[in-house]
Amino acid sequence: MSRKKRITHDIDREYLRMREWLWEQKGRACIYCGKPAEEFHHIVPRHMGGDNRLSNIVPLCRECHCKAHSKRNNEKEWKAGRPLLPMPNNFFEVVDEYLDNKITFGEALEKVGTTRNTFYRLLHEYREETGDTRCHKNQGNRKNHTKRA
Repeated sequence: MSRKKRITHDIDREYLRMREWLWEQKGRACIYCGKPAEEFHHIVPRHMGGDNRLSNIVPLCRECHCKAHSKRNNEKEWKAGRPLLPMPNNFFEVVDEYLDNKITFGEALEKVGTTRNTFYRLLHEYREETGDTRCHKNQGNRKNHTKRA
């Protein structure tokens, strides 16, 4: 086997090992629709500074992967061509603890396992669906909040 073929073969083997490891870590279901995932998607594209960390890679079916890259996708559940992560199973319990001032914002983020922006988006959706107007002691009442000049 020539040197070039051997290197390519080694890279292919390493790639397959990495894919199997990702399937084990992330599961084999599309995070958006639940169908069997066929591909992996970088949430923050590599050309925009995204990396290969586990937190930046999600399994998607082919249809959702195409939607994620479609510039014409105007559906509410897709933002900037990226699928929004579903609400974590423990979200309602954590929000109750947070809004009842039993835990801090940092503790809420840690328990839910999302970023600050995702947590606020989910909290907004939660409030819209439930009509809950409670605020955390450090959050203040946003309805009466005015911008500083």
